[in-house]
Formats: sequence, C-alpha cells, structure tokens
Amino acid sequence: MAKPPESVLVKEILDIVGGSTTPEVKNAGPIGDVLLRRDQAVQKALEGTTLKSLIGESPSTILSFPHSRLSAQSR
Repeated sequence: MAKPPESVLVKEILDIVGGSTTPEVKNAGPIGDVLLRRDQAVQKALEGTTLKSLIGESPSTILSFPHSRLSAQSR
C-alpha cells in the first residue's frame, strides 16, 4: 500500500471500486428518493472510517455470504 491503513478511508476505496451505488436518474420519483437517502446514510456512516479502524474493531470476524441460486447453478 502506498498509504498507511490509518489514512485510507473506506469511503475512498468504495468510490474507486464501485463508484456511486445508485446511478443518477433525473426525476426518478419516490424510488429514486429512497435510494438517494440510502446512499446518503451509507456515506455518513462511513465518514472517518479507515482500514485500520475496521481491523481494530473485529480482527477475527469472518463474513460468510450466501450464494445465489444462479451462481450455484453455474458451478
């Protein structure tokens, strides 16, 4: 890494990897409003969260994500 973990913001990583979670759509109506509020809440929750803070919070946590039927069928 070019930067120490305490100076790498999780938000920066997610912005680089995935960009905005919701595409910009003009006049998206109520659904667009909900998605916008969701994205704003995520951005606020990530403020100040660094890689180091994630490691320090729970170093032994292992996440297991369920596989979708589609990915299971393609195996």
